[in-house]
Amino acid sequence: MISYRRIREEAEKEQVLKSFRNVQLFVRPGWPLIHLTISILFPAVFMLLVACSEGTSTTMPDFELPDTSGSTVSLSNTLSHSHFAVLVFYRGHF
Repeated sequence: MISYRRIREEAEKEQVLKSFRNVQLFVRPGWPLIHLTISILFPAVFMLLVACSEGTSTTMPDFELPDTSGSTVSLSNTLSHSHFAVLVFYRGHF
């Protein structure tokens, strides 16, 4: 003999499965490919536009700061060895 609880649980399961089937009707077969294409194409175009944009011609003024060992480092001295300089500021010790 099947109890009322079991019939209700089966009906709830059937309702959930029916709702999943309804959701699958809205998913088109080509959508994953379109989403993948957009997620790859948009960042690539964005990076290309940023790379092709004109840079600013503002020059950083010369300065001197202490490094982690306590010696003084100047921007002009660093740029005389290389074309680029990266500044990293952090608070305290990690």
